[in-house]
Amino acid sequence: MALSGNLSETSFTDLIQFYNISRQTAALTVVSPAGPEHDVVVFMENGEIIDARFGEMGGIDAVRRAMRLREGEFHVELNVSAKKRTIWESCSKLLLDEMVSDDEAQNGAGKGAGATAAGPEKIVIPKKQPPPSPQRRSSFPIILASAAIAAAAVGGALWWRSQQEAAAATARQATLAAQRQAEVRARPAVQGVTHAEIVFGMAAPFSGPAKELGRGMKTGIDLAFAAANEAGGVNGRKLRLVALDDGYEPDRTQSVMKELAESRKVFAFIGNVGTPTAEVAVPFTLEKKMLFFGPFTGAGLLRRDPPDRYVFNYRASYAEETAATVKYLVTVRRVAVDEIAVFAQQDGYGDAGFNGVAKMLRKYNRNPERVLRVGYKRNTGDVNEAVSTLLRSRHPVRAVVMVATYKAAAKFIDKVKAERPD
Repeated sequence: MALSGNLSETSFTDLIQFYNISRQTAALTVVSPAGPEHDVVVFMENGEIIDARFGEMGGIDAVRRAMRLREGEFHVELNVSAKKRTIWESCSKLLLDEMVSDDEAQNGAGKGAGATAAGPEKIVIPKKQPPPSPQRRSSFPIILASAAIAAAAVGGALWWRSQQEAAAATARQATLAAQRQAEVRARPAVQGVTHAEIVFGMAAPFSGPAKELGRGMKTGIDLAFAAANEAGGVNGRKLRLVALDDGYEPDRTQSVMKELAESRKVFAFIGNVGTPTAEVAVPFTLEKKMLFFGPFTGAGLLRRDPPDRYVFNYRASYAEETAATVKYLVTVRRVAVDEIAVFAQQDGYGDAGFNGVAKMLRKYNRNPERVLRVGYKRNTGDVNEAVSTLLRSRHPVRAVVMVATYKAAAKFIDKVKAERPD
């Protein structure tokens, strides 16, 4: 998994130390605001720094210069190896030397203007030299002289070939580094994320019969964000919520989601409310490749196998909840399976809950089609027909599993109690 960020938040030495400890193979690219001559590419493998470039500078000096960077966008890609190794000093020693150098520089700066920080040690690497040409000696036999000349010719050819291969490898590596730096520079900023804040969007009912659901969810998120912001936010970024009203109507959800993503430019969605609205919101977020976190719904469409990449749940599904309810009624309260009815909203929300009841009843050899199911239309509190149907049932009902919004459930209970006080 690629990692990106800014050196003002995560230091260069911390990055090197992390990949040193984890012993991962990775390429770290830093794009400096000072320009390409300060851009960095470092290759790490098996707990060591293998190769590095700082602008035109290479090797160990490039690493030492890079350790002094305090600004710049970084990007780490795993499983990217260097073409060749140019650094043999241990990573731990490099980090320790730089820490000592920093301490000395700071102490020297406090003693007087005449003190200057020591620059990086200059390492001189001997250049490869071609093998010397064989000298002819008149005292040698002619055949020995011929053999020496042939060996020199072969040796010179091999040396020339190795120099050409080394030059080609260096060119390829420089090209790769330039490509990586260009990719990082061309990478667009993440929508909804700035140095100051991270913006989340929420589509929920804040009007109509289901408004308590949306208001309650928003209050909880606001409190959680306030606590996080008071503690410093996320890497110094404050969390902000933009909540828009969809009235618990799928027809409105599409336009609300579009406004949040395209006009309000949110980073992700959090706390959306409702199953019928999720049937619209989830495909939208998957198409946009945006995070859809913690929706207030237990519908199965958010729990696919394998799971959708951008969907994260925080609660059990409706089917799991209602199945557990039926199991409790049968095994603990000793309610007969034919004495259980269902009161559910007439849409995907109600269907999802009923599916859990049906699944558990099959385990008790009860045909779900014989279960009494009553309901009501979404965004209404009209439960009169449901109550009437339940009370007219020829079979006694001792328990009702409810898959309903708060207001509809409350009305249903009140009316049943009014008709059957016992």
